[in-house]
Amino acid sequence: MILLIKLTGIIVLIIVMLQKKVKLGYAMLMAAFALAVIFNIGISSVIDITIDTIIDKDTINIVVLLVLIITLEKVMSHKQLMSRMVLSLKNIIGDYKIASLILPAIIGILPSAGGAIFSAPMIAEVCSGVIVENENKSFINYWYRHVWEFVFPIYTGIILASAILNVEIGKLIGLFYPYTILSIIVGIPIAFYYFPKSASSRPQEVNKNLKIFMFNSYPIILILILFFVFKINIVITTLLTLVSLIIAEKINISEFWSIYKKDNSFNTIITVISIIYFKNMLIESKAIEDLLLVFNSAGISNVYIALFLPLIIGILTGMASAVVGITFPVVMNLGGGIDFNLITLAYVSGSAGVMMSPMHLCFTLTTEFFKADFNRVWMRVAIGQIFILLCGLTAYLYF
Repeated sequence: MILLIKLTGIIVLIIVMLQKKVKLGYAMLMAAFALAVIFNIGISSVIDITIDTIIDKDTINIVVLLVLIITLEKVMSHKQLMSRMVLSLKNIIGDYKIASLILPAIIGILPSAGGAIFSAPMIAEVCSGVIVENENKSFINYWYRHVWEFVFPIYTGIILASAILNVEIGKLIGLFYPYTILSIIVGIPIAFYYFPKSASSRPQEVNKNLKIFMFNSYPIILILILFFVFKINIVITTLLTLVSLIIAEKINISEFWSIYKKDNSFNTIITVISIIYFKNMLIESKAIEDLLLVFNSAGISNVYIALFLPLIIGILTGMASAVVGITFPVVMNLGGGIDFNLITLAYVSGSAGVMMSPMHLCFTLTTEFFKADFNRVWMRVAIGQIFILLCGLTAYLYF
């Protein structure tokens, strides 16, 4: 009980600071230090965690990737590739509302930490000329960026689940795919409810605009080819794409520097490092391990463990890999053998927790880009995710 009170207190602290308009990066730093105090993590350990977080290879990779993606987006916007691409898509579809849902889903094919910041400017562009609230643009970008989490075999969560369970990824996709379909459907009424009641235009010169779309989206196509076909690391892929774009658009050093200086991304980098720092402090606190013991000692039903444990870990970490890595070794042994219906419920629950987590990097990047109210966006995400979670629970109980 004391452990649950402590963890709840940390979550409440983060929520209160966000309501007080404290930037998420600084809120997460303060929450990390609060963890250190509440769980009696010594000063020497805090110093070690701080140094390890800063010099960690994964931290550096994520920061470098974000800087590259943000720079790529700036160059594409500066050269009007983004605006032409978005305009052509609007003309092909004939409805900016549907186009705004499709764009983040396209970028969501890439499981990169910075994908949300890449699709956000596209949504801003496709909604230009129409009064669409920032909270709705944030919701759309965040929600449809992640609809592939259940089915795409390159996402970390499903790869890790396959390894832990020792089953083919295809089997898991066969179990999880209804929730991708459900996610796509559930997001539509939420997004459309907040769209202005304006008439949609008709498709215009579809073939011509399709060519324009393909021509101006060549950086995205290049990323997809390098990553999926040639299996090149996403950081190197993004770097090669950026260099190719600079050469193709004949951008000199002075022009590149003036483009790069626009809209400094320092706050984004601080936020990323702070989230990773909080996660590392949480691991050091042993709070998650103790939480597992609490569930086991309380004799809680298997279905509730599969439902609430991944949900809690997802909210606390904001990482699908953490949810699967921590909870699946427990869930797979509930009842003495692998129950794939229980596994499916656990994966759906963990995904809901990750999507509702203030620690989720894409959530932060999206709300900061659009300068949206965090709480209003979170409520919309929570409504959709709770509905999906209830569908998952119903499927487990009755099917």
